[in-house]
Amino acid sequence: MPDFNLHQTLRHLIDKQEPESLATFIMQHEAEIDFDCISPNGASALWWALQPPRGRSIAIQVIAYLLDYVKADGEPLCNPHAERAGFRPTDYLAALDIDNEMNDICAVIREAQNKYRHRPARVRNNFIVDMQNVHNTHVSSLAKYNAIALAQHYKVPVAVDETLQAIASKIAEITDVPRRQALERGIDFCHQNTEVFEVTYKTQSVRLTLSQLLVLVWQAAHETDLNFLPKGGDTQNARMSRENAVLQALYDNATTYSTRKNPHSCPGGAYNRLSLALAGLHQLVLLQDPNPLTGNEALTVFREVLSEEIAELSTAAPDTWCALVRYGTDCFVEPRDEDVVAQWWPSTRESVEKEAIKRRIDPKTLAGFLSMLDDDLSILPFDNHKASYRLAALLRVAQSLNLNISTVFDSNNSSEVPRIRQAYIAQKIIAQIAQVFIARQTHTELFGALELREELSQSLIIPFIDQWLNINYGAENPLLLNELMANPQELSKEYQSLVNDCAYLVFFAQQKQMLSQRYPQNKIWLDGLTRQTISMLLAAMPTATLHDKESFYQQLILTALAQGQIHQLSLIGYTFKQADLRHLDFANVALEEVTFEQCMLPLAAQPKSVDELAFKDCTLPNHDSKLLLDRAGKLLLASKKVYSANAINWLVEIFKYTLHDAPVTPATKALVEQCFMYSIAHYYKPHFLTKVIIANSVYSSSALLERQDADGFNVLMRAAQRGDNDFVQELLQNPYCTARMLCQENDKGFNSLELASRAGHVEVVRSLISSSHCKDDAIDKTNVIKINGALLVTVLERNMALENRVEIVRMLLDSEHSTPEIFGGVFVYSRYAMNALMLAARRGYLPIVQAMLASEHCTTDTLLKAKLSAENDGTEYEFREDSCLMWAAYEGHADVVNAILSSAQCTSEIINEKDNDGDNSWMLAVKNSYFDVLEVFLNKNYQVSDDERALLFNDDRDILLKVCEQGHVNLVKLILGSPGWTS
Repeated sequence: MPDFNLHQTLRHLIDKQEPESLATFIMQHEAEIDFDCISPNGASALWWALQPPRGRSIAIQVIAYLLDYVKADGEPLCNPHAERAGFRPTDYLAALDIDNEMNDICAVIREAQNKYRHRPARVRNNFIVDMQNVHNTHVSSLAKYNAIALAQHYKVPVAVDETLQAIASKIAEITDVPRRQALERGIDFCHQNTEVFEVTYKTQSVRLTLSQLLVLVWQAAHETDLNFLPKGGDTQNARMSRENAVLQALYDNATTYSTRKNPHSCPGGAYNRLSLALAGLHQLVLLQDPNPLTGNEALTVFREVLSEEIAELSTAAPDTWCALVRYGTDCFVEPRDEDVVAQWWPSTRESVEKEAIKRRIDPKTLAGFLSMLDDDLSILPFDNHKASYRLAALLRVAQSLNLNISTVFDSNNSSEVPRIRQAYIAQKIIAQIAQVFIARQTHTELFGALELREELSQSLIIPFIDQWLNINYGAENPLLLNELMANPQELSKEYQSLVNDCAYLVFFAQQKQMLSQRYPQNKIWLDGLTRQTISMLLAAMPTATLHDKESFYQQLILTALAQGQIHQLSLIGYTFKQADLRHLDFANVALEEVTFEQCMLPLAAQPKSVDELAFKDCTLPNHDSKLLLDRAGKLLLASKKVYSANAINWLVEIFKYTLHDAPVTPATKALVEQCFMYSIAHYYKPHFLTKVIIANSVYSSSALLERQDADGFNVLMRAAQRGDNDFVQELLQNPYCTARMLCQENDKGFNSLELASRAGHVEVVRSLISSSHCKDDAIDKTNVIKINGALLVTVLERNMALENRVEIVRMLLDSEHSTPEIFGGVFVYSRYAMNALMLAARRGYLPIVQAMLASEHCTTDTLLKAKLSAENDGTEYEFREDSCLMWAAYEGHADVVNAILSSAQCTSEIINEKDNDGDNSWMLAVKNSYFDVLEVFLNKNYQVSDDERALLFNDDRDILLKVCEQGHVNLVKLILGSPGWTS
């Protein structure tokens, strides 16, 4: 866990730009701090020095010191190559554009970059960072056992791709993007890792790769044999639980080292996690060693069994439970307690023994444990059962303080509901202890460091005692409450810190209800804060803020942002005032209707969402001499890498807000135009920057909208290609939109309509061809939208959903701008030339063929041949032109053949047209045995010629015989009953 106080102090010293103070601090703490990450947004010490606070310039002395410093282990303090917001340090300085002031600093950094040697990857803290500790001996042994058991039952898979694809499909359904991406990394790691693990357990062994193990575990997750599943394991929910357990193992593997550039677990750790993924969900996957337990392991399990019996007793027979705890602690023992305990044990002993045997405790070891209890029941363990532990601890304190608590056990004084009875007894004792706290002023000494008001301090005593018992429950070396009260002024640093944590938790619990009511948008975030997180947050806050509810909330938010505790945090409607935000990145935070007043903004932020932000007198690092608009624009333009969409949206929001207030100068206009072109070129990232500029009448113009980027795209082309119909409509309705915009072509010769059509964006195509700016060559020779020509062929040859293809073709055919030349485009396939109708017929697109045949521009010539354009003339070979009917028959599309034969444009010439081999459509269907096509012809009263009849009885192709053999009775009747048929 990083020390936030040390990081904050280091950032403060760098900001002060006093090399001597900074040097002293670094020498004292060089081993405690990672100087390549000193802020929640990942800025290094070097990058922090490159982003000085308002009113200061970059100090070359500080930069030089940080880069020259060599730590005791011989490693440099900072990486001079480290990137921030898409920049290397020297690139960032160049982007600042502050004349030549940065030359000397650049020279210092370049020298350090030339000397720097990338540190070898060091394997350290593996077992600390890997919170699940999957490398310990016990876990590794179980993993081996489980892997062998699964491999023997399900067999080692040879082919894994199909199962991995099934898992990948399951992952693709997850809507949580970070989780889905982590799971994708997890499965990719398994697939790409070729290491073979040869595991041996006793006399058995197996060889498995990670991907093979993953397949085995996935197969086990879909087990249907109830002999291998726990009770209820055959339900849909149980199967989903097993699937989720496997996916969770992949996720844990992918995110093990979250602080590293490559966060994935090592292959061995990944192997162990996958082997244990279905523990408790599948009978072959164990959480415990199958051998009988002895020694400390047996004792631990035996204590668990006893604790479960005590827990059951506390709810089934509260009076007996109280007697047991009093007897076990030897505190406030009543005369009947010994008899009650003596009667309880014989009846309980048998059930304890059965459960212990069930949990595989060695019989001899178990007999020894039971014998010890037979001799002395006072050694019963209460520390494994929370309610018993609390009561035992309170009894010891009450006895040490000579409190009179005899009446609290009277069953007539409390509810008969066991759990309420337990709470009643505990709270009554705690209330008496609290009175002693106040009388002795113990609370003043314990909470002194928090500087709380007396009334607030007193109000914390009872919940503090309650919380202290919770914190100490299960602790390895607990500081008992009576010990805490005896010497509060002599606590060690460790225990004073624990006292503070406990007080923070109690204080926060009191404030949380009020905060949830006042700020309901953050109730989920407040409820989700863990005990450790709460302690860290409040420990980092000035104690003065604890007394003012408004200040407390404001400081809580700032501290949470500073520490990165932002999961589910909402800042909707929040106002930052005079805040230094350089250390934040707002990752995964919703910034909506947020106001920043006189704030130092971060160089880059990546909020989950941004909307309606307001910036009043704010600064970005190193821009005091420039407009905020200028700096935001330059940062967008100068990045050597493509920003994430969230980072771009942050800068665009700054740009958007300041655009209205910036003076209109030639320099500003030039910057706006540059940003506009950047936005066009990177449309898939910051496209609403384009919208911002277009919406501003000061900068918008026809010339700007018609500007084309390096690939020849104007803004309308990008929007059309991406299918952004809302933006397309905004552009078409813009007063500066022209017909020329629609007709401009990119470097590949495509205009907006062609790009939208090729991509299958139906609504965009509809918007474009219905626009008043859409013109054809009959209206304006200089502005040709190019509906007529190759567009239909283009739509048909591209990959897209058939329904989109049909809709677009219909719109183009029905357009007021279409002419007979709409069928003039030619698609070349091998030695064949096809127009759009032929291509649709060949591919069997029946709805498209029907739409084309119904078009007023479709003629007999359209069905018969393709007209090669001039650019295809003069080729080395002659193209073959088969009719659309021939293509449909050749490919066996009976429904298309029927549509063509039924059309008004179909003539005997088309029906009898022959290809270069002398075959007509009927003969092509015969040769390919397309009986349904023949049936269509005969249903249309097709006259079979002598040559065609002979083909039916060809020795190599006896169609009639095949039809009979395959049972096509109707077709047999049609053939035999066709006109001109003879015996």
